[in-house]
Amino acid sequence: MIAENPPRRVPEGAAVKHVLKCWPHQWEQTYLGDKTCEWRRDDRDYDVGDELVLLEWDPASAKYSGRGLVMKVTHILRGRFGVPDGYCVMSTKFVGETSADAHGIAKRDIRR
Repeated sequence: MIAENPPRRVPEGAAVKHVLKCWPHQWEQTYLGDKTCEWRRDDRDYDVGDELVLLEWDPASAKYSGRGLVMKVTHILRGRFGVPDGYCVMSTKFVGETSADAHGIAKRDIRR
């Protein structure tokens, strides 16, 4: 049997935090609880238990809104059921709200 998500060598309880841009419509749907998954390029060694910090990014102004969400990865699908190589679909669970400046985003990059 092939493991879908082979375990990484990370100490117990040492989940990785991934800070990611999230466009307004997807951010709002996640905030409302209607969107509970993330389709992403699989370039960050995502794993179950990791946290995704989704910072709302406005492509029109090329700035962050300042709003953010923390989501926990509960399941990952790679290379199966229509997910192309190099991409993954992560099931997520709401952890809490956050802000862009709480994650080192410069104030000049936050829309005011």
